[in-house]
Amino acid sequence: MAHRYGTKGVLIVALGICLPGLAMAQAQSDAELSLVTDHEQMIARVEQLQQEVSNRELPGNSWNVDIAETLITLGQALQDINDHQTALEHLERSVHINRINHGLFSLQQVPALTLQIKSHEALGQWDDADGLRQYIFYVQSKSHINNNPELIPALVDYANWHLDAFADRRGTEPTTRLLDAYQLYAVALSIIEKQPNPEAYPKEEYLQQLAFISWLMHQTRTLSRMELLYHEERKVDDNWADLRTDKQYHGRNNAYLRGELALKQIIDIKAAHLAEADPGSAVHDELLKQYVESMLDLADWNLLFERRNGASRQYEAAWDALADTNPELISEVFDRVVLLPRFEPRVGPSQSQPQQATTSVAATTSSYASTSFAPTYNDMVEERIAQHDEFGYVTIGFDINRFGRATNISLLESDASDVDDEVSRRMVNALRYSKLRPRIRDGKAISVEGLVYRFPYEIESHELAAQ
Repeated sequence: MAHRYGTKGVLIVALGICLPGLAMAQAQSDAELSLVTDHEQMIARVEQLQQEVSNRELPGNSWNVDIAETLITLGQALQDINDHQTALEHLERSVHINRINHGLFSLQQVPALTLQIKSHEALGQWDDADGLRQYIFYVQSKSHINNNPELIPALVDYANWHLDAFADRRGTEPTTRLLDAYQLYAVALSIIEKQPNPEAYPKEEYLQQLAFISWLMHQTRTLSRMELLYHEERKVDDNWADLRTDKQYHGRNNAYLRGELALKQIIDIKAAHLAEADPGSAVHDELLKQYVESMLDLADWNLLFERRNGASRQYEAAWDALADTNPELISEVFDRVVLLPRFEPRVGPSQSQPQQATTSVAATTSSYASTSFAPTYNDMVEERIAQHDEFGYVTIGFDINRFGRATNISLLESDASDVDDEVSRRMVNALRYSKLRPRIRDGKAISVEGLVYRFPYEIESHELAAQ
């Protein structure tokens, strides 16, 4: 080979083999150097802020409110270098200074408390984080008089904290978090209803959250366990919530009634909006579609609770509301595969055969996604939807009977060769034990055959999104 290509040729071949490895090593070296440089800059930032705090601590001026602000910035800088223990020390001092300057229950301390929660979570100290989160809401509720709409974001934020705690199975009795979240959303709704312009608030979304939480309480049988109402894990005082809401959303400790009340209120809101629109306009058609979908949600709710007569009446009423419209709109609303309940956060199935009905992605339009409050379970689902690489897909053929059950289920194919029998079995069983919206024709639920849809599952956990 050397004689044929010559020394130069051998060098070229050798370089051709080595250059990719050299380039990779150089890229890794550059990345490591960049990390070192960034870390050094963060360390320098911490030292600068420490000096700034020292400069502000003049004799007799150690409680200057400006020091509290600098301590917060220093705490954040320490968090950036993962020194959470030291960050907590400075943040606690910031809280103390704010209390001295502004009062024991001042809102000025909330930013430092919120950062303390972040550090406690990073250190695995969830109980400490949970206690501080409760204290933040206590401060917020003390700072706002009854029916002050400025309390609404705090109520929703704290409710979402409890929903995240339930989803993560935090605490000794995670299901108590559902009771607390429900009460907080109920108080938020009661405040909205007392405002001169309630339409300025996302009332529909909060009502849908009540229905979603009611469904979770039904699944976990939370309301049938009376001991949970007085469990030490409870964070929200029921007497306080009932006083704020006049027990309007109490629902006699019945998950069906609680969800039904919320969904009926959404229908009333949609009907009022529809009545204000000009018939024949594009706006009217869109509002009519939303109104009918809210009626279908209530029909689905009855079906989920095996109230088939109530479901039949609601499905027929929804069909009649669209009966005189164009076939395309009817098909768009009724020819969908919908996993129930529709407003539960999940990644839905996608259509595999063009001739079949349009797909349903049952991502909720709840306050989880629409507000700028703390990240919640729904935020995580929305992020997963955007990151398709986290999901694998299997194609399943099935029928849906008139009672919303999937039948004749068969796993047709997957997008990965390593999908084992256990994953296949779990996905098929998940669909088998789920409820789906039946196909509606002329106001009646009918069976539909030959559906073929792609269902997502999380690659890491091998869980069907429908589960």
